[in-house]
Amino acid sequence: MLQTMRIVQFLSATCLLLTLLALPASAADRPFDLFSFFDGTARSEGIIEPLIGDTKDFTARFQGEADGTRLRLVETFDFPEGRFEQIWKLRREGNRLSGTVRTEGEDGTLAEPVPVRGELLPGGAVLSYDGYAPGGSETRFGFTHRMTAQENGAVENRVTITKFLLPVARSIVTFHPAGS
Repeated sequence: MLQTMRIVQFLSATCLLLTLLALPASAADRPFDLFSFFDGTARSEGIIEPLIGDTKDFTARFQGEADGTRLRLVETFDFPEGRFEQIWKLRREGNRLSGTVRTEGEDGTLAEPVPVRGELLPGGAVLSYDGYAPGGSETRFGFTHRMTAQENGAVENRVTITKFLLPVARSIVTFHPAGS
């Protein structure tokens, strides 16, 4: 009787293991290539939720050029009050990212580049920098972007915006590759 129970347990565990191995990998298990995703055109839509004030919807278009370990990305935001750009220049060294971002302010001029640091993760990426809000004033904020690949090929970007290390807003953005 004890031996029969062990055989049943072994067969059950084997069936469970084979079932798990047959399941498709989730987006979080697949490697995510930030540079490939943004090589070419992409689009996004999102919201900004300030701690104080009204939530704001926006859309953006992206034009990227990836060349091995480098990515140059022009992000054009469309807000109710106007159109503003951010220009990203990123380098990849292993799973580390570094580079700069320039942001167009409310007066239409691009701010000087600020350093960006980040890390590539199996299912996404994290980028951090102290810089300016697109279409904003000369006030610097801390930005942390947490990007996660989704099952449908999109990328979710959750952005925390801080001042003096305190959260003042958040943004939830969905990036879509070209043609979607």
